[in-house]
Amino acid sequence: MPATAEVNASKPSDEERSAYPQRLRRLSKLRREFGTMADRYGHALSQMDPVGDALAEALRQNPRLFPLVSAAIENPDAPRTGLPDAALRFLDAIEARPAWLDPSKLRLAERTQQRLGSNMMAVLGAWSLVNGYHSSAAVKPLAFTGGLTRSAPRRLAETGRFLVEVCQTNGLERRGDGFQIAAKVRLMHSMVRRDIVARGGWRADLHGAPINQGDMLGTIMEFSALVIEGVRTMGFWLSAEEAESILHLWRYCGMILGVDSELLDWIETEEGARKVAMLMGSAQPGPDMDSIDLMQALRKVPHYSATGFQKAMIPILERLQDGLAHTFNGREIAEDLGIPNRRWRHLIHLLRANVRSREVLRVVLPRGDELAARFGNWKMRRDVARVLAGSEPRFGM
Repeated sequence: MPATAEVNASKPSDEERSAYPQRLRRLSKLRREFGTMADRYGHALSQMDPVGDALAEALRQNPRLFPLVSAAIENPDAPRTGLPDAALRFLDAIEARPAWLDPSKLRLAERTQQRLGSNMMAVLGAWSLVNGYHSSAAVKPLAFTGGLTRSAPRRLAETGRFLVEVCQTNGLERRGDGFQIAAKVRLMHSMVRRDIVARGGWRADLHGAPINQGDMLGTIMEFSALVIEGVRTMGFWLSAEEAESILHLWRYCGMILGVDSELLDWIETEEGARKVAMLMGSAQPGPDMDSIDLMQALRKVPHYSATGFQKAMIPILERLQDGLAHTFNGREIAEDLGIPNRRWRHLIHLLRANVRSREVLRVVLPRGDELAARFGNWKMRRDVARVLAGSEPRFGM
């Protein structure tokens, strides 16, 4: 973690305040509590991805390059003749392996996440996404394009596919599906960012840049730190080594996705990730009607993804998800977003007892970790495949 400098706790001047988008709240308080991190985060809200954005612009000017770029992402041995400099810089960026990268930590993170299985998806739906929706500024790109409310199940299944493939053994190796999806998502973000700006009407003074560095770091936090805390709340036992291996994996994935390395250094440890979570939570502007609309679209997902007996269970599934949202996010955030069924938060106790009993079996059985990872991974892949119904996402390519 970078050292926290002492800063002047007085109210920021108008000139200082105008350096950041208006979505950044409580700047004086943030400076007192987080020092220089507060200003670095403020700058991040207006920063994009120059490498990805340059390639998106090159593809806009010459769409015939799409097959060449796609082939180069999917196959490191594909010829690069004819690719523009922007594409070569993009490929160099995604293939760079930082000095701190530890393959043994990646393997541990993969095994750990596989045994967590679909429980990670439950945390993602009931905490990570809900927490993100509570920021009206963070959801503006989704609201601006209408992407999530039009096709919530599909978008969530695509997110699930991304999560599944990143968690596979060697998923983030150069030929791994997780690596290739992350690279395609990075380019897709740049194309969406370009389209939003070109369309006009985006208020950078209010919301910062669309899909900015600060919000991309927030996404990495949702996949890592919040999942770690969420599964622990559900009753899973994670050692400090396992938790920090998950942070390590998603820190590397963040580099492939184009998140600034300085920001990713903040989440090297659990202590650092908690500090970032507190900073982001204090800085966010709160929800608006777009946030509430997106939340209601998320709550309707079981209606689209349930099959067979699950259709009869939809009312129970909805209430269980609502209860988990109250458990993870707390009463204020859940009620701000119009999430009902608060009393169902007490079901976490039954869920935790069930998880703990399975954790005991995992620990005492021979090869318990391996069996748990195989079963968890199988179930996670099955659940995502069911929602996708044979139509695999292309992630913008």
